Amino acid sequence: MEEFLREFCLVGPQPELEDRFIELWLDVGDRILSSVQNKTFGYHLNREMREILGLLIFADPTGIVQWNVQEWAPLKKMTPFISRWCDTVGDHPDCFPSLVRLLKSIGFSLMPEFGIRWLHDCILKEDDYKNFFERSEIVSSLAELLYDSWSKQKPSIKQDPNRLKHFAFLVDKVAEQGESIAIRLQSLLQETIYDK
Repeated sequence: MEEFLREFCLVGPQPELEDRFIELWLDVGDRILSSVQNKTFGYHLNREMREILGLLIFADPTGIVQWNVQEWAPLKKMTPFISRWCDTVGDHPDCFPSLVRLLKSIGFSLMPEFGIRWLHDCILKEDDYKNFFERSEIVSSLAELLYDSWSKQKPSIKQDPNRLKHFAFLVDKVAEQGESIAIRLQSLLQETIYDK
């Protein structure tokens, strides 16, 4: 399954086949998520399952599949599936890095409208943020994503008070881990919030 998904990502769809590609991808993805939904994962996922779950949202944990485009328009059609992925496995420390990878690459344009909520909801499920970030080994990459998002998408983030609140929560949790980029971003956010 892992090899099938990786090859499917590598080949990618031709524009005229994108709708069929999405239909097939969602069918495969729904079956995989349904099979893992009722399973209790241990402390760590096995390598194969971690890679399959990452590939489902176009984020190859091995780095073999790299996107050569900044944005892939059909991805927006897949946001309900990505939301389901987040609800099902996104809060697992072995899966969360794939969500960050997606949002740092072809999913960056989804960050204001969807990504902030996805990240927020996944992290909010955790009881021990320090342990979660240590296990997921993603704090620096998440800090970079948040900083880039603020730099490039600030108006979209600020226009929705709930979105801004969720974004500030994410920045605070990453800053609590001692990540310098997040600490700087925390200061910028405070200036923005108090300037209102």
